[in-house]
Amino acid sequence: MILTNMLCETYHAARIFEPDYTEMLKKRIQACHREVFEVFRDGYGLIHEFAREDGCFAEHLLCQHINPGHALEDMWFQWEAAEILGLDVYCGKIKETVLRTLELGWDKEYGGILHFVPCDGPYTAYGAEAMKDEPQMKLVLDDWGSKLWWVHSEALYTTLLMYLNTRDGAFLSWFERVLDYTFRVFPSPNRAVREWIQIRARDGTPQDKVVALPVKDPYHIMRSVLLIIELLERQVKQHE
Repeated sequence: MILTNMLCETYHAARIFEPDYTEMLKKRIQACHREVFEVFRDGYGLIHEFAREDGCFAEHLLCQHINPGHALEDMWFQWEAAEILGLDVYCGKIKETVLRTLELGWDKEYGGILHFVPCDGPYTAYGAEAMKDEPQMKLVLDDWGSKLWWVHSEALYTTLLMYLNTRDGAFLSWFERVLDYTFRVFPSPNRAVREWIQIRARDGTPQDKVVALPVKDPYHIMRSVLLIIELLERQVKQHE
């Protein structure tokens, strides 16, 4: 995932400063692009956080959960990779994964996108006892219901990108749903503060604790907002 993004950014820089490296970088991008879909994506269109060395998914929660924020972020990485490579072999899978991730990750009771979700849907802690001391397992068990601003900012960019490239109304519907939740829940109710509360409990109430990393949200959010602005500016120029 991150290698795909890093290589794509390096490729864009190399086209300007080191053109001789572009073909090598395209080969590396293609290898990462393929691995995401052939190793980490299951038959239901979901991107797992972990896979075994043999490429299979172990039957416990550590390997049988998704991080919707990561999966949605990864799909715009992969869409960019496909554009660089001039390949559409995985474009159908990208679209399917975005929709499957949103359908599974959306909290049907409170709204918003959950931090972690078991691949089979209902939240159960199967296999947790045997791996209770594993740091990632602790995070999944403790924070699965958290609603994070960065997750929703990535979802906004990914759904808008997919809609503008496919004109599939399902992506526009998801963009509007995520947009409504994001601006209804995350801004501080005190308008004088002019700040957003980046970590919310499952029911949308503020949480005063660190989830994942203390400074993760500002990076994701600023990047996503800037990318959305650039995407919309390109659309305006195309129709001038």
